[in-house]
Amino acid sequence: MKTLNRRRERSIANAVIRDPEQHTVMDEHGGVRSVQAADVTMPIEELESIWSPMHLERLARTYWKYLSRVFLGLIRVSYTETERAVILITRPFVLLRFHAPEY
Repeated sequence: MKTLNRRRERSIANAVIRDPEQHTVMDEHGGVRSVQAADVTMPIEELESIWSPMHLERLARTYWKYLSRVFLGLIRVSYTETERAVILITRPFVLLRFHAPEY
C-alpha cells in the first residue's frame, strides 16, 4: 500500500556508523574520554553548501535541544563567547564544558 502525500526525499549522502577501537577510555583519576565516529560520503558541492559556521551551529543547537527534550528539560546548554556548558537544572551543576568552536 502506498502512502499518499508523502514526499520522496532526495538522498545526497551515505553514512556509516563506526565503532572506534578505544571508544571509551577512563584514566587513573576517573576522567572519561568518549569518541563516536561516522563516515559520511557525499558530493563535494553538497558538502560545501552546508559546511558553514551557521549550519554547523544550527546542527549543534538541534542536537542539544533534542537532548534537553529527552531529559525532560532537566539539562540545558548555556552558550557564551568562550564556552558551551551542559547544565543540570541550573548553575553551578555543570555536567560538561566545551570551548567555543573554532570555524
